[in-house]
Amino acid sequence: MQPDARNACYINEGSVTLPAGYCDRTVNVFTTGGSESPFALNIARDTPEDGESLPDYVRRQVGLLEKNLRKYRVSRHSVAEVGELKIPAEIIEATYMADRRQVWQRQLAIYHGDRVLIFTATATAAFTAQQNADWEQWVNSFRPGARDHV
Repeated sequence: MQPDARNACYINEGSVTLPAGYCDRTVNVFTTGGSESPFALNIARDTPEDGESLPDYVRRQVGLLEKNLRKYRVSRHSVAEVGELKIPAEIIEATYMADRRQVWQRQLAIYHGDRVLIFTATATAAFTAQQNADWEQWVNSFRPGARDHV
């Protein structure tokens, strides 16, 4: 029996076929490691509500973060265009408390087909000039693949 391409989930190591009703909510995490101020990059996948615009999705998610993260505060909310294709994006910069330490976070959300990709950078200190440059290079290097590969 041939697997349904809509249920195919591709990862760096290969692929799996998801059972009916499952969707890809994987998170890719990338770290520099060994630093006094750890800096992590990750990509998460989410499904917006029916008919939800990107700004509405971001507002709803910020509301959830405000409720669930201690002292979550947005310092900047902006729009951008990502990569060579100038993909419309929303960016949130915020801080919150985790285990008595302040965390700095930047998130960028884009639509990819009927899904949302969320690119996140997190550090335990304000971002350095190098971390800001790494972020810009990373998000602007995004090249969308076939919808079934996200």
